[in-house]
Amino acid sequence: YRWSIHYTNSVSSDDVTITNNEPDKANGGPRTRTICGDTHTMEGNIPLVGTAKWIILSGGGSFVDDTNPNTVVTNLAKGWNKFKFEINYKGCPSVDTVSVLNDLPDQAYAGEDDVVCDSKYELKPNNPTHGVGEWRVVEGSAKFEGNFATNLAQGRNVLAWVVQGST
Repeated sequence: YRWSIHYTNSVSSDDVTITNNEPDKANGGPRTRTICGDTHTMEGNIPLVGTAKWIILSGGGSFVDDTNPNTVVTNLAKGWNKFKFEINYKGCPSVDTVSVLNDLPDQAYAGEDDVVCDSKYELKPNNPTHGVGEWRVVEGSAKFEGNFATNLAQGRNVLAWVVQGST
């Protein structure tokens, strides 16, 4: 662009150069994903202008190749993991964020087998930090009130502690 000032027979001018380094618009894929595991394939767009990079904002994980828009992230932390997808061209960034919920529940532990002389029993399962536990009757009978089993059938009763993801 040229800026000019004209005054009678005199002219003063100056040039300015504007360089546009706008990168392609970053699109990291769906805003949120829920998975039941610790591995996920990211879904970023492949830029024509600029270079891509994935960055962990919160949670945890390891990228196979953080410069690949469609990289695999492994060892995802349980719970929410937030990632930034950035396309940068000559110092000009375009950014998108993606959250992945690793809803893999904790391993269930129902407690030790036992022999009782009563139709009620206090169960001692693990308390999952990820997921929700629930008692189920596999064989025999029981009614559950929290971690207490009542109305146990005479003889063998098999009770299952099932931990499922939170969603």
